[in-house]
Amino acid sequence: MSAALRELHPAIHVLHTSAEEAVIAPSSLDLVTSATAFYWMDGQRVAQQAQRWLRPGGVLAVYRYAIIGGPDGLMALMQREMHRRWDAVRHPRLRDEDYSRRTIAAVPGWASVDLFQVPNIVPLPPERVVGFLRTASYVHAYTRSLADPEAYYATLEAELRRSCPEPLMPVDFGLELVLARNPWPQRRP
Repeated sequence: MSAALRELHPAIHVLHTSAEEAVIAPSSLDLVTSATAFYWMDGQRVAQQAQRWLRPGGVLAVYRYAIIGGPDGLMALMQREMHRRWDAVRHPRLRDEDYSRRTIAAVPGWASVDLFQVPNIVPLPPERVVGFLRTASYVHAYTRSLADPEAYYATLEAELRRSCPEPLMPVDFGLELVLARNPWPQRRP
């Protein structure tokens, strides 16, 4: 990925480091973003770092997927599996839907910290929905405890097919987006 990024434009600089340890010149960036990873980081430290890296008016944009939504059959399956199986192995920060906003807002000095819910509806066949679920850390953690994870995934897919007879179901991969803005300098009269 680093090589591909460097080929896009000569001004692209790739760092191989964690956000907590990154050394970036103060007030040198307009945007710092974290896509579906902020809850795995030392959030307060990263928010403090981002605030230093950003120019006045610069934005920290953090997003994560909410629990997927969609037709009644999909929602019933998601709620049942979450309650019976997945929630027991889901990381506490994933259960804490306000973690990112609250953690960023706890760092003093932001001009604003706003939360937005962004619908992201994608029509998918049941096998692709199950393919997405395979990538969720808590679903993967649960299936590691099973003797036959493939049988479990096949059962989920069959249940989705029964609940939604159409070839595609509208799945809402809604995003929770937190935008924090660095303040502009105060103008003197």
